[in-house]
Amino acid sequence: MADELLSLRVIVVSQSPNDHEMFRKAAAASRVPIELVETDSEAPASRPLAAGADLAFFDVDLGGEAVGRMASAARRPGVQAIGTGRGVPPAR
Repeated sequence: MADELLSLRVIVVSQSPNDHEMFRKAAAASRVPIELVETDSEAPASRPLAAGADLAFFDVDLGGEAVGRMASAARRPGVQAIGTGRGVPPAR
């Protein structure tokens, strides 16, 4: 029953298809329901960020200023973590 009461909202902002795929796989494997919101740039991320998230991932390749603005928009009570990272390189 506890699993039914918990869900997470995750926002991924990255131009890397590999980043998006990594989060999709993690969401699919999770026992906790995850609403995954994916965008490839700052502008389409503004509305989901305003609505709030439990976890937000911003690819630093989007640029420091854009990541800073998005991180500021995501910071609020209830956001458990804000992550940044380089796009995941393709598997070889």
